[in-house]
Parts: sequence; C-alpha cells; structure tokens
Amino acid sequence: MSAEFPTQQPGVNYLTEGGQETEILYKYGFDLPHFAMFPLLDNPRAVAELRGMYSRYLDTAARHGFGVVVGGLDYRASPDWGSLLGYSRESLAEMQLRAIDFLRAIAGPYAGQVPALKYAGIVGPRGDAYEINQTITAEEAEEYHGEQLATLARAGVDLVEAMTFNGVPEVIGLSRAAAARRSAAVGLLHARQRKQAARLGADPEGRDRDHRRADR
Repeated sequence: MSAEFPTQQPGVNYLTEGGQETEILYKYGFDLPHFAMFPLLDNPRAVAELRGMYSRYLDTAARHGFGVVVGGLDYRASPDWGSLLGYSRESLAEMQLRAIDFLRAIAGPYAGQVPALKYAGIVGPRGDAYEINQTITAEEAEEYHGEQLATLARAGVDLVEAMTFNGVPEVIGLSRAAAARRSAAVGLLHARQRKQAARLGADPEGRDRDHRRADR
C-alpha cells in the first residue's frame, strides 16, 4: 500500500461503485448476514452475479472515459464482524485478500481501456453505522482497525476508504492506524476528520477542546 495518496491526474474524473449490497440483496436475492459481502466469494452463483455487476460498472467507465476506483467487498472484514460471521482472524485475513484478488481479476483487463485504475480497501465502523458507538476510544480504534489495515497493506491496495463512520474518536484512531502503517488512507481521512472534529469541538489528536482547556 502506497505511503502517499494517489496523485490526481489532470482532467481525469473517477467513477466508483456503489450500492452493491443493496443490489445483490434486493435485486438478486442473496442473504447478507450482518450486511457482509465477502462471504459471497464462497457462493459460485453469487460470484457470477458480482462479476456481472462489476463488469457493467467498468464497461460504463471505459465507455465514457472515467478513471476507476474499485472496491466494495470488505466493508465488514474487521475482527468483531468477522467473529460474528464465524471467521477466525486468520480466515478473515484470507477472505480480505481474496476480496482484493477478485477485484483485480475483474478490473485488471480494463487497465488499457480506462485512464486510471485504483484498487481500494473498504473499512467500516466497529459497530452499527446507524448508532453512535459511545464507548470506543481513539486508542481502541487504532488497535482494532490496524488489523484490517495491515491485511490491506499485504493486499497492495492503492488506498483505503473509510465508510459510514459516525464518531470522531473512532475516525481518529483509524487515522492513527493508517499513519502508523504509512497508508494512503492518511491524507483522505485526516482531511475529513479534521473538518468533522472542528465542527464537533474535538481535537484531531483525540481529546476534546474543553478537556484541554481544563488541563491548563
């Protein structure tokens, strides 16, 4: 995984996938326990539908001259969710690697048809995206998300996308974990996290402003 966020190529706009879970669940009728996509890699029929979904998206990008950021199967590939799904940490890491390999196998042939092609690992929150985790600290988040980031580094993704995080401390911890691994997620996450922290009265280093003032 690159230590620098990918440089924007002048004149190149990127198309990203979106809504895969919704499509595979409601259009094709596949069950997604805990909203996890990566277990579908063990279902040949699901793999065939996923190939079709991604191929149509890549065809659209090629037809209209868009660059591509491709990702999307590993949103739930973190330790707590993996455990709920019955995966050991070793088998979860293997599924994460398989998810990226799957994307490479589909998108690789388009490398000469699109102006840019980037592979993204997707990291989701430790808890429910629709319910703020009131207890996780930045330190806990750094340790927790560091495991998935380490696997994504092994996979050699170009960047990491953090999706549906709803609490500042968890984003801070994820940012620190990315920085410790010199991940390309750092530039993206710090820029967003600092704006969110400023709005919510938090220090980007993980302490709230009122607490800092009280220390003086």
